[in-house]
This record gives sequence, structure tokens and C-alpha cells, in this order.
Amino acid sequence: AEEFMLMENGVSKCSIVIGKDAGTVEKNAASELARYLGKIGGGKAPSVGNEAVSETYPVKLCITEDKAVAPEGFRIEANKNGTTVSGKNGLGILYGVYEILKRYGGIRWLTPGADGEYFTARKTIGIPEQNKVCNPSFKIRTIFFEYGNPKDEETCKWMVRNNMRIETFLWMSRIPHMKKVSAENGGIIRDGLHSFTPLLNTGDV
Repeated sequence: AEEFMLMENGVSKCSIVIGKDAGTVEKNAASELARYLGKIGGGKAPSVGNEAVSETYPVKLCITEDKAVAPEGFRIEANKNGTTVSGKNGLGILYGVYEILKRYGGIRWLTPGADGEYFTARKTIGIPEQNKVCNPSFKIRTIFFEYGNPKDEETCKWMVRNNMRIETFLWMSRIPHMKKVSAENGGIIRDGLHSFTPLLNTGDV
């Protein structure tokens, strides 16, 4: 398949486009994509804005009503006109961004924090022509820490980068740093305790 350059010889060849009404998670997804493309490629991070920069390959992040895309799923469509990462919500888009970074940037987040980031520098990063949908196999995808150290920011980021989801108690969401990281990464507040009902993969309960 034809390949489209995101980074070439350490120089950004793309620009990341988000809507003017983009939410907090979408903005974080754009920031993460730009930052890690620059980091892996060893050059300046691509620009992020509401329009593509002239003579760059556009990478668009957007909400979709696509029936093939499940809640928290995503579609990646790449062709000569640009790449679009779309989801029913911001978290789906964020998962799509991490899919691109893992699959084509070669990065893995083995443990929380910068020391747990593993990648080999690639001055050239491309994405092949494609149109694929990825949907979660399980509704519950989390590590729930309850009262054990109210989940530091790096642990929360590590979870989402590995296709998990942040879930917190209401009281945790009132901690300033937890409120921020949860908002940026599509976190939710878990209601109810001492029940196995939410673990049943039967749709909304």
C-alpha cells in the first residue's frame, strides 16, 4: 500500500487538525500525537490547529456518527488526501492516536512514567493507506485502585495508552491533579460497589 509521511528525516511532514469545538480529550489527543511524533522522529513536533498548514499532510481528529464505530472505538482512514482518526467520543479518538504511535512509531509504554517509554528513534515515520475500524472487545478495561494511592497522573496516562480506561470514585475526582488527568483522558466516575454486575459484558447496565 502507498505510504504517507508524518515525519521524514527528522522533519515534520504533517499537521494535526482539530475542530474549533474540539473537547478536552480531543485536544489532548492532538497534543500527544504531535509530541510523540516529534520525540520518536527526533525533530520539531507537528503543528496543531483548526486548519492544516500549507504543503503538509493533514491528520484530522474528529467525532463521527459512523455506525460501524462502537462507543470508545475508532476508525483510521489514510489516503493521499490525509489521515482521519474518528471516534464516537474523545476517548475513541485518543485510542486511535495511540494506535498510530504504537503501530507506526514503534513506541510502547511498559510502565508508568518516562522511564517506561520504549522506542527506537525513527527519523522517518509513515502511515500506509488504509481504512479500518477498531472496537473494544470488553466494556470493562481498567485497573481500579480503590484507596491505594489515588492513582497518580502517570499511572492514569499509562492505562489509557494501553487501551484501558480511567475510573475513579467521586472523592478522587475532587483532587485537582486527578480531575485534570481524568478530564484529559476520558475518565469516568464509577458508581456503586461490591457488585459483579458491571463485569458482565452484556452492554449497558
